[in-house]
Amino acid sequence: MRIDSAFNNGLLGVQRGLSQAQQSANDIAGAAARKDATVSDVSRAVVDLRQAELQVQASAQVVKTADELRGSLIDINV
Repeated sequence: MRIDSAFNNGLLGVQRGLSQAQQSANDIAGAAARKDATVSDVSRAVVDLRQAELQVQASAQVVKTADELRGSLIDINV
C-alpha cells in the first residue's frame, strides 16, 4: 500500500467518523425532544456515538503512522 493512500484513507475515516458522531448526537437530541422516543432509540444512538469515536481514534492513528513513516522515508533518502 502506498503511504499517501494510507494517509488519505485515514483522513477519510476521520471524516466519516465525525459525520457519524454528528448524526448520532442529532439522534440523541431528537430522542430527548420526542415524547415517543424509547430507551432503545437512545441506547442505539449512544452506541453509534461510541463507535464513531473509536473510528475517529483509529483513523487518526492511521494518519499519524503514515505521517511518521513518510518522515522516516524522507530521512533515509536525504
